[in-house]
Amino acid sequence: MLNEQRAVEQLLDPKFYLESFCKIKGKTPGLIPFILNEAQKDLFNSLNTNSRTIILKARQLGTSTAVTGYLYHMAITTPGINVALIGYNSDLTAELLDKVKTFYRTTPEAIRPQIQYNSKHEISFPAIDSKIFVLPSTENVGRGYTLFAVLCTELAFWDKAEEKILAIENAVPQDGK
Repeated sequence: MLNEQRAVEQLLDPKFYLESFCKIKGKTPGLIPFILNEAQKDLFNSLNTNSRTIILKARQLGTSTAVTGYLYHMAITTPGINVALIGYNSDLTAELLDKVKTFYRTTPEAIRPQIQYNSKHEISFPAIDSKIFVLPSTENVGRGYTLFAVLCTELAFWDKAEEKILAIENAVPQDGK
């Protein structure tokens, strides 16, 4: 019983889950294990303790990959939530969803969650009624959704960023991320 409880605790830990079961595309061709660097570990600590996190950072630290992985893990372990990954254009949002699909594909089949919808805009997990949406930062982004967790990336390139962030903030509950 104790070993079973420990296994469940480990699977519910995003760092353990991602590092143990998921792969990412590295800077060289091929897939590599998703081992968090120090900046990503710090980010996970912040995400675990804060409901809202704003990051001003240098490029190529793996921040988008880390947050996408964190939110992917949240979507497959938290029943009844919607997660949104929002970028300033369709190409960026497609790249974010590709990261999610790589996490999914590289997870061992024995623990891989069942998916229902797997499109260019959404991946859903029917056993726990959770979804991941990818959305470009269009004029009405976030409106009409209830989103538990959101990644807004490359905000500096968004048109009317303040208006869009306000709409997104209204879609995320206080205890959301």
